[in-house]
Formats: sequence, C-alpha cells, structure tokens
Amino acid sequence: MVVEYFPSWGAKEDAGEWFSEGVTKVIGDGLSTQFWHNPWCGPVLLRDRFTRLFWLSLQADGRVGDLGRWEENVWTWDLRWRRPLFVWEADLLIELLEVVSSPREGREDVWSWIHCPDGRYSVKSAYAYLSKILPVPGAPNGEILQAVSRVWKSWAPSKVVVFSWQLILDRIPTRLNLVRHGVPLPDGSLGCVFCDGPSESSVHLFLSCLSIVPVWYQVSRWLGWVFVPPLGLAQHFQAFVGLGWGKRVRLGLLLVWHAVVWTSRNDLNFDGGTLREEPVMDRAKLLAWK
Repeated sequence: MVVEYFPSWGAKEDAGEWFSEGVTKVIGDGLSTQFWHNPWCGPVLLRDRFTRLFWLSLQADGRVGDLGRWEENVWTWDLRWRRPLFVWEADLLIELLEVVSSPREGREDVWSWIHCPDGRYSVKSAYAYLSKILPVPGAPNGEILQAVSRVWKSWAPSKVVVFSWQLILDRIPTRLNLVRHGVPLPDGSLGCVFCDGPSESSVHLFLSCLSIVPVWYQVSRWLGWVFVPPLGLAQHFQAFVGLGWGKRVRLGLLLVWHAVVWTSRNDLNFDGGTLREEPVMDRAKLLAWK
C-alpha cells in the first residue's frame, strides 16, 4: 500500500471515518497488528464489537501473533482474562472466536484499501468513493466535470488552458472566493469593482458584468451568431463549443473561447478594469490565429 497508516484510539476522529473504514489489515504472521485496536476482522474494531471482553482482557494492547501459538500446524488462541468469564461472556467469546482468523506463517501483515480491487490506495479511488458518499458543498457537478474534461483538448497555450480550467471550476481569486477563504477585503464589500454589481463572482466577471457583455456581443457578431449566453460558465463553455459542426470547427471554437477569456482576464487585471471590446477582440483573434 502506498500510504502508511496506523489507526489508534483516536484514528477516526483524526483521519476521518471515511478513511478509517476504507482500510483493513490483511493478516500474515500477525506481529504488526493489534488484536483489539486495528481493523482486521471487518470495518468494526474488535474493541468496539466486543467491548465487554475488551475491558476484561489482560492483553488489551496485544498483537494478533502474540495471542496464540501453533500446535502441530493448528493455531490455538491464548486469550487471558482478569477473572473467570460469566456464562453470557463465554458466549461472547465463542462469537469472537468465530470472527477472528488464524495468522499465516511466513507472511507479513499488510494494509489494504478496500475501495480498490488491488488493495492499493490512490487519490483517484478515494475521490471516486467520496464523490458517491459525501454531498460536498461547492463540489463540481456533472456538467462542470464534463466541461473540465473538454477544456484541455485545445491548441491554446498551456497557461491559457489552465486559466480556463480554473475559471470553470470557480477557482480564481474573485472577491466572493476570497471572502469564502477568509481573506479580508480592504473595503469589506463583495461588490464588483468594475460595474458596482452586488457580487464579484467568476460568473459575473466573465459573463454578466457590464464590462464583459459587449465583448461577447462582438464575438457573436464576428462568428455570425445570435448567441444568448447561459447563466453558468460551464454551460456557456459547452454551448459555445457545441455550436460547431465537426471536430476541427469545435477545436477552433474552443480556441476562441480560451482566447477571449484570457485577453479579458489580462485587461481586467492590468488595464485598470476597463474592457474595450475592439482591442480585446483584436488580441483574441491574434491569439487564436497564433
């Protein structure tokens, strides 16, 4: 397994329950696995499943391989208790012995990630698992992920494509995003500094701000379209590129989209927040042609 992980008494609180429940110990000789504290007999630790027996045990910190012995190739458990067990506690012990498995000689214990067939942890498998179980606030929805998957298939320079990718994912430093991440603003206002709009978001800056609307109008005129921009950046990207017929035309439109948002970004950052549609269009055409 790629990641070293050692669950302890506070592992679930420290590492997150989703991770603790996703790892298990595959027993070899049992010498590196704690009998009560490590997940080796299912997702529930033995100390939690058999709490009564755990508190009676004299081997609370014992390792699996130390709590028994081999006798003529048969593993025999040697569990020790603070006092003789009551009848109902003996029934618990019988259930416990049905749950645990014998060590295997000649093999070491290994960690296994249960959400991947080969048992190896990867960020991709963890992300796929979390995408299914966690309603993460602000996580990309299917439409955004689809747009992101297409944004890279472009002839545009890598720095331009990266900016478009960040824009669609809403990862650029707008006032709204800065406040979300706890960055104080000089005047404390979320309003757009370019048009006095109520909120400076990615969608506002690049779709609906009074500074950007004339640019998209000029783009539509240049391409000979009557194009009504959708409300979201991912939808805008998909609709814009989807207007092309054939792979080469769509690649050309993708390049135009990249060029327009990149040149608009440069003007917003370095030209005092003023977008003049004609110069922006000229530079976007030049960038797309190059």
